[in-house]
Amino acid sequence: MTDVADELRDTIRSRGPITFADFMRAALYSPRGGYYVRRNALGAEGDFYTAPLTHPVFGVLVARQLAQFWRDADSPARYWVIEPGAGTGRLAADVTEHAMAIDPRFAAAMRYVAVDVALPRVAPATAGWVRAGGLPISVPHGVILANELMDAMPVHRVTVADGELREIRVALDAQGGFVEELSEPAPGVAERLDSLGVRLADGHRAEIDLGLEAWAVEAAAALGSGHLVVIDYGHEAAAYYHESRRHGTLRCYYRHTLSMDPYHHVGDQDISVHVELTSLRR
Repeated sequence: MTDVADELRDTIRSRGPITFADFMRAALYSPRGGYYVRRNALGAEGDFYTAPLTHPVFGVLVARQLAQFWRDADSPARYWVIEPGAGTGRLAADVTEHAMAIDPRFAAAMRYVAVDVALPRVAPATAGWVRAGGLPISVPHGVILANELMDAMPVHRVTVADGELREIRVALDAQGGFVEELSEPAPGVAERLDSLGVRLADGHRAEIDLGLEAWAVEAAAALGSGHLVVIDYGHEAAAYYHESRRHGTLRCYYRHTLSMDPYHHVGDQDISVHVELTSLRR
């Protein structure tokens, strides 16, 4: 595999400074060495934990809720559970393995499909697996279950300089290192903040996920009827863009250490942000 950092340098040299969303997308998902494509990111040997890895009770509780959704839908003979960003498959395994004890009829009806950009080392035998970056699936009814997926979606980064909203782009210095420079905001950035009634003060840094609408359209196309369950950490817009978070919510995880520098360990560290829930709900 080609080092994704070199891929990004080539892109910047040919196109000029890129948005942070483009940088984050390549760093995490590039087939030429993106973090989630090639690393075992989770657990003791990875860089961070998620809830399914801390205790199977998380998966059991999710399975109980899914069974209730199934009953509320008049217990159809086939009930699909689609999990994008399934990672190690631990949640898929816990849900499917405990479904029988929760409700044998639900277990017989459930068809669980895990979706991710890479295959796990050991895929759960009780779930199907699709290697993909989106949702290339269409089912009549069921649930789309997104656990800690939205926080890894590429985001634009902005700041305010001399009273003007500016976008933070990624450029290169003379030695080929990644540096930031300010530019005009990409289309949709200012409009998103205006729609939320947000006004940032000078020096305030913030993240904006302009991919939410496209993801919602894709999710709607994948599911005829049912539920979209999103489990993640975040804030309503008023709290997300509050002055107390003037440095933004971007976080990087490398070998269970935390930093706010996305330009080191490119392709070898997770890049994550908190989720702005107001826009997600809309």
